[in-house]
Amino acid sequence: LIAVFADNVRYRRKWRRCTQEDLAARANLHPMAISQIERAKTNPTLATVETIARALKLNPAALLDQARRKPARGRGSEQCPRSRGPGPHIAYALEVLAPGAQTNRMPP
Repeated sequence: LIAVFADNVRYRRKWRRCTQEDLAARANLHPMAISQIERAKTNPTLATVETIARALKLNPAALLDQARRKPARGRGSEQCPRSRGPGPHIAYALEVLAPGAQTNRMPP
C-alpha cells in the first residue's frame, strides 16, 4: 500500500504540474518528506495522507487506490498554485541557525 500511495502522489503531483517544493509548501511539509514519500522510503501517517490529499485537492482514498484512474478533467486543467511564501520548516531552520533572528533579538 505504501508503494501504491507513493506512485499516486507522484502521478497526481505531476498531473497538476507541481514540483515537490510546491506540494510541500501547500501541505506544510518539508520537501524532503515529499521526496521520501514518493520513493516509498517512509510510512506516512493517516494525517499526512489527508494533508497531501487536501493539497492536491483530492479525496484521500484517491491516493490509496490501486487502480489508478486518470483524473476526470483534462491534463493540467487545474495547475498547482504557487505557494504564498515559505513553509513552517523555513521558520524552524531560521530559529536553529540564527536564534532570535525573526524577532530582531540576537543573543548577546
